[in-house]
Amino acid sequence: MNQSMQRAVILYQQAKYDLAEKELWRALATDPHNADAHRLLALTLNAQGKDRGALREARQSIHLAPDSADNHYTLARILKSQRRTEEAHRAIEEAIRLDPQQSYFFALLANLHLQARHWRKARDVAQQGLALNPEDVTCINIRAMALIKLDQAQEADDALTTALAKDPENSITHANQGWFLLEQGNREAAMSHFREALRLDPNLGWARAGVVESLKARNPVYRLLLRYFFFMSRLTSDEQLVAVGGLALAMGTFRSLTCSFPLLLPIYLPVWVVYQIFVYLSWTGEVLFNLLLRLDKFGRLVLSEEEIKASHWAAACLIIAVLGIVVWPLVGSPATLITVPWGLLMLVPVSGTVGSPPGCRRQTLAVYTVVLGVVGLSGLALIFFHPALVFLPLPCFGVGVMLFTLVANIVRNFG
Repeated sequence: MNQSMQRAVILYQQAKYDLAEKELWRALATDPHNADAHRLLALTLNAQGKDRGALREARQSIHLAPDSADNHYTLARILKSQRRTEEAHRAIEEAIRLDPQQSYFFALLANLHLQARHWRKARDVAQQGLALNPEDVTCINIRAMALIKLDQAQEADDALTTALAKDPENSITHANQGWFLLEQGNREAAMSHFREALRLDPNLGWARAGVVESLKARNPVYRLLLRYFFFMSRLTSDEQLVAVGGLALAMGTFRSLTCSFPLLLPIYLPVWVVYQIFVYLSWTGEVLFNLLLRLDKFGRLVLSEEEIKASHWAAACLIIAVLGIVVWPLVGSPATLITVPWGLLMLVPVSGTVGSPPGCRRQTLAVYTVVLGVVGLSGLALIFFHPALVFLPLPCFGVGVMLFTLVANIVRNFG
């Protein structure tokens, strides 16, 4: 190993990725066929968000040394970070075929299953990794998270306790323990683990998100929503669609029964109101409560830049909703009150879009949201020409918002 390569390894371990990259280019200038240098350069570029370069170098390392399991593992890591899940699966499976004795290979494969909501596969693959290395904390963590989703709380608690005993300074384990306790309803204990995780790794987003949810869970309404979110998180994508569709079908059946038996109307109306509020908050609750959290002196510090931007959009929708109420006495036309339903309904696509993972799925929903916004705003603009004209585009806007929830579920689960 030449000196540039040695320095690059040390710099990479110190997370000085820009300096490591320079040393690796120097190493490759003298030895362009060094597969290990290409592999480390791929990881260095990936850590800096240089996606294309990272993939190019990872594939070059495989081209130079196709029988190296570590090269395929590196490619899998990079593909996973770029949300190219199917390709990452193929890469890590090839790494395991070449060298089935490395527990961290199984940890990555188990993590991919975990992200895909294949809880049993994640548990079983993590168990395979632990059979090779019982001290692999990553496998222990993934197995624990899968057990939580499989509603095996005691086994999950035992696994996380074991992981903390083996490595009490592991920030990921503390964050996972925090999420487990939060799901069990023990908010204070969860917060202590999240804070410890952030002390160990101030940049750990998984722990920061846990702090945000713990703070929002102080609100009793959000606590109910959080229980629902946890319940839905245990379901596969298909099961989620069945659950949502089944609930909508049940309400439709109840409505039909009420039409046939008007005596059920006093029961149906409050149930319908609660159902509508529940559906609305299931889409908008996270963004709305993030907006409330910005009023908290500590809460505003833990919100990510993306969450702050999302709360700005939510605030804009609410301001437009309130604007109609303020303007009404000034112009003397109740037609201005149409901004209230527009602003409240617009929160649904806005929240659904910013709550989706970055990438083509969010971009698709963003286009849909922009089109909805233009249609809705055109209806509001027509108020100034003739109040009656406002009812031309608004029915389309309302139907579009209803369809957005269906489109968003399809795009998130099958896009």
